[in-house]
Amino acid sequence: MHLQTLLVALLFTASSSYVLNLPSRPFSTRAVTSLRDAQVSDIAEPSPLIDLQTFLKLADVVESGGQAKVIIQAGEVFVNRQVETRRAKKLFEGDMVAVNELDEVLNVAEYVKAKGYVYTKKDKKEKKDKVKKAVDDEFKGEFRSEEWREARKKKKYEKKAEKGKEKGTLRMWRFDSERSNATQYDEEKLAQIQAKVMEREAYRQSRKYDEADDVRVYLEMDYSVQVDDDSRIWYFEES
Repeated sequence: MHLQTLLVALLFTASSSYVLNLPSRPFSTRAVTSLRDAQVSDIAEPSPLIDLQTFLKLADVVESGGQAKVIIQAGEVFVNRQVETRRAKKLFEGDMVAVNELDEVLNVAEYVKAKGYVYTKKDKKEKKDKVKKAVDDEFKGEFRSEEWREARKKKKYEKKAEKGKEKGTLRMWRFDSERSNATQYDEEKLAQIQAKVMEREAYRQSRKYDEADDVRVYLEMDYSVQVDDDSRIWYFEES
């Protein structure tokens, strides 16, 4: 009896010692981490509805992007009761916009939906690649080299000079005798009318359209002259 008890005690001690001496294995968090990542990936990030500068134009708060820039950088625009000075600030569902000079608070989602505006994400990398390709095609891979810079500068100056030349030159008009129903032409009278026609052209090129219309009415009433802006000709049309 004592011998059996002794044997059982020895076996229990040996088994306990074996279990305690097993190499320890750290608890693996791989499964938990994978589950957490899967849950995070299932939550889609909210998509922006519009940027702040565009929203101000959409809501008719300003007439241009320049005006939007001024009031935003002046700290006059609030998003969710916080001053916002970033023009490209993305606005989301539930955002509210207020401007100092307005009494009302603008609901971004309502305005975007009412105007039918659809936000398009700008791919800066794609735009950069497109510009680089265009430059490479034009200058044969001499991008940012000294030769490229000189050629670019020369082209810029030539374009500017050409633009200034065109701006200072009036487009010529001519008298069309075939479309005129007058039988006799006084050279002095023709010269006076041509001068008036060119005066009208100068007004048109300066975008002074009211003055140009006054000259057109004067030519029609005093000289029975009609003008054709498409072909830049004038002629008599006497009743």
